[in-house]
Amino acid sequence: MNYYEHHIGDYDQATAHLTACEDGIYSRMIRWYMASELPLPSDVKAIERRVRARARDERAAVATLLGEFFELRDDGYHQHRCDDEIARFRDKQAKAKRSADARWNAVQTGCEGNANASPKHMRTHDPSIEKPDATDMRTHPPSMENAMQHGCEGNAPRARPQTPDTRHHTQIQDSSNASHCSSPAASPPGDTTAPADGDFCLENEAQSKPDAIPQCPHDRLLALYAEHLPQLVQPRVWDGARADAMRARWRQCAKPSAFGKGYATVEDGIAFWTRFFRYVATCPALANGIPRGNGSSWEPDLPWLLKAENFAKVIEGKYAQ
Repeated sequence: MNYYEHHIGDYDQATAHLTACEDGIYSRMIRWYMASELPLPSDVKAIERRVRARARDERAAVATLLGEFFELRDDGYHQHRCDDEIARFRDKQAKAKRSADARWNAVQTGCEGNANASPKHMRTHDPSIEKPDATDMRTHPPSMENAMQHGCEGNAPRARPQTPDTRHHTQIQDSSNASHCSSPAASPPGDTTAPADGDFCLENEAQSKPDAIPQCPHDRLLALYAEHLPQLVQPRVWDGARADAMRARWRQCAKPSAFGKGYATVEDGIAFWTRFFRYVATCPALANGIPRGNGSSWEPDLPWLLKAENFAKVIEGKYAQ
């Protein structure tokens, strides 16, 4: 665990009789217990070394605290309040993961249902109504149509041959590939020969390559967030701008950049984002929040992490200390 609730009133009531030395050592024992999610070892010497109890009064404080607040069992020293908090944390983590899985499985099922709709159910008109024949829509007899056509052709002015004006054309220069460049000014007036294959042509630019970035797996990324950061607020709605931000960060990290070498498969992308959420969990300011002057604390959430500016700051290590 990187975070646990510390109830000041309960702690003060239970430890008001402790000396300053005992209170400091007890706090170290509790933090060790919660961070490892395991009972303290049965070896008292190991406990003394871990909580840095070297003086005689400090070692005596360890023995006093173990006898008053802990219970020795087969696997080590247990503290009932710590055990309750760890169990509650794990239950919350499991519920968050199940909720994310259920929500995105439902979304996927709904999308598949719409995609499998048959053309018959997508009709917007009655198929029994046949299309009208174009001949039934005529407003004048065929003889008049022919006369009008011949009359229009006879009255239309004849097209005059034109010579292209090349006075304002600028020839395209490319020293690296000059043999494949051409410009209107280089062609003789009236030359209508089509450019050969491979020649540079402004009207026929090379098409971009197909996008090789895998599709963003929203459901799996939400599950990773719930697994590694269950203490933070879990999103209940994921669409619109939130989904767009996740998709943008997924595509951004898939390309080789300062963030890493990128990834070309979904599994490689999942590995990258697993490392990212694990890293966030190790940053105290992000995993535990930042205290405010009014006694409350600020905590990030997933939409905040996925904003471009905030994401860059996290990657750059601004919140590592």
